[in-house]
Amino acid sequence: METLKTQAKELLLSPDLLSLVSLVTRMIGTHEDPHKLEAKAIFAHCSQNYPNTLSLKLTHLLQSSTQSPLTAAYATFLSSLLTGHSHKISPMILTELKPLLFACFQRQTLEPILKPLALSIGIVALRVYKTKHADWQELLDYIVSSADSEDQKYRELGLILFSELPMKMGRFLMPTFDSLYLTILKCFSSPTMNHRSFGFRMSLILVVHLEGFVDYDSIKDLLPAMLKFLIELMNDRQDGSTELCLKNLNSLVKENAKFFKKHLKHVCETMLQIVEADYVGEKIRYAAMDIVRALNDSLNTEMFALMQNLTGENLHRLISASMDMLVRIKDDPILYNMDFNVTFEDINGGQMESYDLGSFLLDQISAAVAGDVCLPITLKLTQQYLAAPEWQKHHAAMATLSIVAEECSEVQ
Repeated sequence: METLKTQAKELLLSPDLLSLVSLVTRMIGTHEDPHKLEAKAIFAHCSQNYPNTLSLKLTHLLQSSTQSPLTAAYATFLSSLLTGHSHKISPMILTELKPLLFACFQRQTLEPILKPLALSIGIVALRVYKTKHADWQELLDYIVSSADSEDQKYRELGLILFSELPMKMGRFLMPTFDSLYLTILKCFSSPTMNHRSFGFRMSLILVVHLEGFVDYDSIKDLLPAMLKFLIELMNDRQDGSTELCLKNLNSLVKENAKFFKKHLKHVCETMLQIVEADYVGEKIRYAAMDIVRALNDSLNTEMFALMQNLTGENLHRLISASMDMLVRIKDDPILYNMDFNVTFEDINGGQMESYDLGSFLLDQISAAVAGDVCLPITLKLTQQYLAAPEWQKHHAAMATLSIVAEECSEVQ
């Protein structure tokens, strides 16, 4: 142990950075290197006991390094150090780290270096955020200016920084909130799809940070702009991007459902519009309908009230979309072989996810909507399904009747 302490002190008290370069080189060496474990032990001891000095030395190495593999290692080890020991970094060292880290980030172009650097900046920003009378205006200005730039590479750099800020840093963002919000809205009005896509991604991050810090009436135009972009993306036949954006929106519902409260009808109508498009794939349809389920899970009272008030065409569309989820099952000869101990779920695998989602939504609809309103629409749709040649539609019709009849049993 004494040897380890001595080695750590020699490393940190060295007037140059060559000893640290040698240590990091050994840490990223091959498994056969007999000194690799020893180097890691020294680094861990320095991280635990001398995080201020080690963080500064690593940052200075980042500034001077010109070799990509080593630079990436410096950035990774620095982010690891700050992740585990940022609470030990003194305010004075934080003040030194801010401009050094920011300058390093602005000079880099390679993602393996940018990502850990952005993580380190985010961790330091969190400490700054928690320090009274401290701010990091230069960082905020950079994020805003990048969002407003026509240079896609510059925009992406700002997005990397923004995405690595720790969760729910609304107070930290407030000095530039108005500028950031207006800039994001400006992105959505851009004629360039890439710029609008950037606005969507920035919106997802902004909303997470703002929970509890702003009145959502002050950003009332944001969600409609996001939904409009989703339809544009779908119409542009960018299936992979559409599915990813829907999944991201679903995650946002789970993270900050209050943001959606005043736009529930608009969100549900947009999801139905996506589901009803005859040129989208099954994964997109599922992702869209799953957002309706996520809203119901997070805002059950509000969604119940919304469904209660559904009538006519909108109710017909929602029941129809839910029934269509029940059709997503496949027949398999193995089901008819009694020698195999298998279930319907075993054969259909992923298809059962859609089936379960459709069943869930039909159950919620029939529980909320009055039977004398829900049942006639359901009967009309099931008759159409029963008249179709596909056995899947027959099965969906019977399943629908079973679900709806349970809730509407009192209807004469």
